[in-house]
Amino acid sequence: MSLTTPVPCRLWVLMARQAQAAVILRRGPTRWVELILWGTKKDQFQRGQWFHGRIYEERCDLSPDGTKFVYFASKYGHKPDADMPDTWTAISKPPYFTALALWPHEDAYGGGGLFVDDQRLWHADENRVHPRFSLKGLIEVTDAVLGVTFYEKFLDDRLYLMFRHAGWDVLEQKGGVNSSGRGQVQLGKVNC
Repeated sequence: MSLTTPVPCRLWVLMARQAQAAVILRRGPTRWVELILWGTKKDQFQRGQWFHGRIYEERCDLSPDGTKFVYFASKYGHKPDADMPDTWTAISKPPYFTALALWPHEDAYGGGGLFVDDQRLWHADENRVHPRFSLKGLIEVTDAVLGVTFYEKFLDDRLYLMFRHAGWDVLEQKGGVNSSGRGQVQLGKVNC
């Protein structure tokens, strides 16, 4: 491949569970991510804000009504505000990344969150909300509400946690055991 060949962007879609809305994370060019709001009823797209850094797609969620977006991000290097961390979990209003609430994080392990419903949020950060931000009507819930384990919170099972949160569960387990105590799993929808 020559240096002039364009590299395709990568898309990640998160659907609202109770609204006809979704967000699209468009990654590319390198280290740039665009947030796009998708009105699925009329198939309309509202292009939003660009972010120069890394958004960890598998650690994001869209509220059931589609009005709030929780994401885990990192931006290493020069930052305009010295009191801002290199990595953080934040809540924004799509199609913008501008943080309405922000939890500082020390590294790239863990982070992110899930909406239990439109007002309740679980996040994988041990820190309190940054002093420059407030939750503005959102309620933080504990790990016990989702039955979250250490491995789901910090290691390689975030996609499993997202599926389980959306109503999927393990139907069959095969093979050896990985770090989370599960081997290869077959997921199925609960309460179809």
